[in-house]
Amino acid sequence: RYDSDLTRDEGGRLVLAEHFLDGAAKLARKDGYVLTSVEAAAGDGHQYEDAYKSVTYDTPKALATQRGGDAGVKEVSTTHVSGIVWDDLNHDGIRQTGERGHAGQAVVRLTRYWYKPEGVTSEAPDAGTPDGGDPDAGAPDGPTTRDADADAGPDAGDGGTDGTGPDAGDGADGPAAGDGADEEEAFGPEPLWVYDRAFNGEGEDAYPDRERVVEADGTYCFDDLPATGLQVVGGEEIQVVYGYRVNLVELPAGYDATPRDRGGDATADSDLDDATTRLIPDEPVDGLILLAVREQPGEAAEVLIEGPQGAKWSTATVKESEHNDAGVAPFSSALISGWVWEDADKDGIQLEDLSDVKYPGMVVTLERRS
Repeated sequence: RYDSDLTRDEGGRLVLAEHFLDGAAKLARKDGYVLTSVEAAAGDGHQYEDAYKSVTYDTPKALATQRGGDAGVKEVSTTHVSGIVWDDLNHDGIRQTGERGHAGQAVVRLTRYWYKPEGVTSEAPDAGTPDGGDPDAGAPDGPTTRDADADAGPDAGDGGTDGTGPDAGDGADGPAAGDGADEEEAFGPEPLWVYDRAFNGEGEDAYPDRERVVEADGTYCFDDLPATGLQVVGGEEIQVVYGYRVNLVELPAGYDATPRDRGGDATADSDLDDATTRLIPDEPVDGLILLAVREQPGEAAEVLIEGPQGAKWSTATVKESEHNDAGVAPFSSALISGWVWEDADKDGIQLEDLSDVKYPGMVVTLERRS
C-alpha cells in the first residue's frame, strides 16, 4: 500500500500498476487493472455479476473509493560536458597565455550511447534503424573528409584493433567508422554500446541543440546530462550507463587542427583528432566520455549497476567532463610563381640577365592532389 507502483510497459510508457488483494480469499493480483465494483456475495440481493481472476463482482455496484497506485519519483543528478575551441597562435597544440577562444564559428555536436550489459537481449533492434546501428555512422571505410559524419558506434576508436574490446584507448587508432552497426553485432548477448536514437533524434525526448556553434569566446557547454538512466529492452526496464562523444563537425573557414595531446597537461592540450573530428577524452572508457563514477568502497549495493569494462557503476554519483578542447590555426600559405618567355635559341635556358621576352596573358592551370 505504501510502495511505488510506477513502471513502464513494453512501449516504454509510464504505467501505474497497483498490487491488489482481491476478494474474501485475498487473491494477489498484479496486472495493474483497477476494478471499481464490489465483490458479489451470496444472499446480498445482487442481480448482475461478472467474474475476473476467480473473483465474482456485483458489476453495477461501485466501490466508494479504490486505490489507483502511487508513484515514487526522484531527482536525477545531472552534470555537463564542456570545452573550448581556441586560436593556437604558435601551432604547438598547447593553449598558452594570450591564446584566446575562437569566436563563434566552430560547430560541435554531442552524441549519446547507452551500455547494454552482458546477458541482456532484445528481439529486435531498438535503436530505431533498419540495422540497429547508428544512423549517423560514416562510410564503411570511415570518414575521409572533414564534413563526413563521424558518429560511428563507440567501438570505432576505443583503442582496440578489432573494435570489440573494452580497452580505454585514445580513440584515434580504432576501426573505421560505421564498421559495427549490423543487427547481429548490435543486439547479440555480448556487452555493447547502443546508439541512443531518442536522445540523438528530433522527437520530444531529443537533447536540445546537440549540434551548436560555440560561444563568442570559443567555449561550449552541454549541460543537464544524466550519467545513468532507464532504457526499455525486450519489454523490460533496465538501468544503464550513458556514454557521450563530442565531435567538432565544422572548423572555422581557413583553419585546421593543431597537434593533439601535447605537453602533458590535460587542461591545456588539444584533444581534437583531425581524422575523425572527435574530441578524444582524457580518460576514455571504450573511447567515450562517461559521467558516472565507478563503485566506491562501502557504497550501497542498491545504487550500483553493471557497466562497461566489467565494473559496477554508481547511479548516485556523477562527475563533470571539462577541457574537451580543440586548438585551431589558419592554414599555412605558400606562393607558386613563374613566367612564360620566348626561348629564342631554343635551348630551354633563360638568358643570364633574364632579359628574355615575356609573354603576358598566358593561361596556366593549378592542380592539387592529396
